[in-house]
Amino acid sequence: MRGGYLPPDGFDLSAAAVLLVDMTNDFGHPDGAYARHGASCEPLTAIVPAVARLTTAAQTAGRPVVLCSQYVLTGADGRAVAAAGLVAARPWLLEEGLRRDTWGTRQLADLPPADFVVDKPRASGFFATPLDLLLRDLGVNTVVVVGGFTNQCVAATVRDAWALDYTVVLPPDGSACFDPALHDATLESLRPLTAQPTVATLVEAWSTPR
Repeated sequence: MRGGYLPPDGFDLSAAAVLLVDMTNDFGHPDGAYARHGASCEPLTAIVPAVARLTTAAQTAGRPVVLCSQYVLTGADGRAVAAAGLVAARPWLLEEGLRRDTWGTRQLADLPPADFVVDKPRASGFFATPLDLLLRDLGVNTVVVVGGFTNQCVAATVRDAWALDYTVVLPPDGSACFDPALHDATLESLRPLTAQPTVATLVEAWSTPR
């Protein structure tokens, strides 16, 4: 099609890392801050089995898994002092939730522990974090991005990874958001930037002897 984008020409998992975006208690646990304030944790709990299979396959193949965990910057009184847009959307975050070094920002227990944790003060795993430096030091040139939410932190991380010249793999069944239609629309909008194999395809690729 004239003016259209060519899809990515395949991907190589031999130098890949898995980025777990916000698969943490405050987002995905029934006792987490989001659930306590009426936001369903079901979108993330639904993808936990698939993400667990993926991360296990990656780690078995010797590839690193990095948790990118959202937190809110706070003052000495514990109140949020940044992320105005996020706090405006979720006013209760002014007082609690997504606090650094708390249970809420730790990885969901039903997932294999990540090899590395990067705390992120904004949506993208790359913005104002050492993630790019870590991946370069690990020799990573491809990132497999999974987690939540597809239209927000996953999309922001994908776009920054692409801008930093990583090959980006975005399995459709490895991320989720509150609105399935928005999930599908986001995947379609990111199609020019990403390869989108299923989790099963990636697990098989990592499990096949070379």
